[in-house]
Amino acid sequence: MTDRAINDGHLSNEGSAFGPMRFGVMPKPGEVTALWGQDFNCSYKTCLSAPRRELGGFARLFRELYEETSESGKEVLFFIHGYKHTYDQLKKTVEVLDRQYVSKPDSNIGHIVAFSWATSAKTIHYDFDFLAADTAGKDLCAFLLELKDFLQEAFESEEDAQAFASKLNLVTISMGSRVLEKAVECFFSQEEPLPFQAFNEVILAAPDLDFTVFDGVMMPRIAELARRTHCHFNNVDAILFISQLKNRKKRLGQSGPTRKVIHPSIIFVDTTKVVPFAAFEFELSFELNYPVTHNYFLRQQTVVADANFIFRHEEAHAIPGRHSSGEQVYKLLK
Repeated sequence: MTDRAINDGHLSNEGSAFGPMRFGVMPKPGEVTALWGQDFNCSYKTCLSAPRRELGGFARLFRELYEETSESGKEVLFFIHGYKHTYDQLKKTVEVLDRQYVSKPDSNIGHIVAFSWATSAKTIHYDFDFLAADTAGKDLCAFLLELKDFLQEAFESEEDAQAFASKLNLVTISMGSRVLEKAVECFFSQEEPLPFQAFNEVILAAPDLDFTVFDGVMMPRIAELARRTHCHFNNVDAILFISQLKNRKKRLGQSGPTRKVIHPSIIFVDTTKVVPFAAFEFELSFELNYPVTHNYFLRQQTVVADANFIFRHEEAHAIPGRHSSGEQVYKLLK
């Protein structure tokens, strides 16, 4: 999914390139991205049986996910990247996601849907990306509303609808969590914000959010959209330390929760003990731009293993390597 503008068949890397939501399959190197728009010529009541040529927009996305998950028996990972993450960089990130969460033995994930929102390519444009996340949140809200309609209209029974929804999982990294925060606010500001389970598992990895976000009214309502939510944080996250200085408030992905009462389906995992200060698994430029202390969901193997257990829906207290650190808070240890 993307809200980036299209230039000669290629997605723009410019941060100002907002356009209507489009969908497509990530091409191989040298190929042009084949995209489809939001229009379609059937209702959700018939989109599971309508000819494919009549489908577009969210209807085609949901139809393809329904058919592919039915065939593979695997689940879907929706991925929302953070700031300064161009479409070109996202292609590299998806390769890492495939290696860490799809191709591994016993993986429960078989399909990736990446939301390429219109971030800039430069660190100095943090403020622009911060505001861009708000716009992207509205687009993600539209996705949630469309998914709600699809689940209500396309299936013969509520059980069938929930069977499909249980295959959907969501991960946000860094500022991608702000996209989700704004989507949650938008969704529950509707006139009839009837809750539904949009996702099975949600992981907030290194969330660039105020550490008090779960003390407010809105963000805890993510528990109404997901069966379970995990938040991974790291006390030595260099990127979020800079964000803390910028925002003048501690970041959730660095400090963890305020230890106030949290909804029982929201769980925190402290990764500080297992995340090194530097790791050169990729080229030096990658480490400098996307340090492992911040991008451990993609690169640190103890964290990757923890996330794979989450995607296999293991009970929180039974996941190997975790040690209880308080109510709904665990530490990862080697």
